[in-house]
Amino acid sequence: MHFSTFLGVNPLSVGPAVFILHVLIVLVVLPVVVVHRKFTGKSFDELTRYAPSWMKRMWWVFFFYAFFNFFFTGVVLSKGGSAGVMDGRKVLEDRGKIIKELTEEEFQRYQAYDARRWSGLWMFPYGLGTVVFYSYLRGANSSKRIEGDSEEAGRDSL
Repeated sequence: MHFSTFLGVNPLSVGPAVFILHVLIVLVVLPVVVVHRKFTGKSFDELTRYAPSWMKRMWWVFFFYAFFNFFFTGVVLSKGGSAGVMDGRKVLEDRGKIIKELTEEEFQRYQAYDARRWSGLWMFPYGLGTVVFYSYLRGANSSKRIEGDSEEAGRDSL
């Protein structure tokens, strides 16, 4: 969805259902909180110990990109407003104040900017969830292998 906005595609033209990704973030972030609570007091490095370094670096790229994109798109591209319909007119508005009336083409472009702004932010929690869970699963699997190896070694010595 995010990358389509760079191609001039307005993902919101299919309907606001794409914003279900806002709700789905809870399904990613909540388990991250549970994993973090299991390892209370652990730093980000500890939580992501088993994730490859490229994956952790990519998450930091998403982190900084998400905030840069949110403010750049919101302030520079969207001129501090968002596309909406008021009194049957397509407008760029900021908290109910009309910034400018939009043509259909401008309306589609500003809606795409809105989608880009929010979907860029989604990269942060979805990326975090991916890194933490990947690390957690690799760590769990490596501890099972270690336990399994030591059991096999014990049987071999009998």
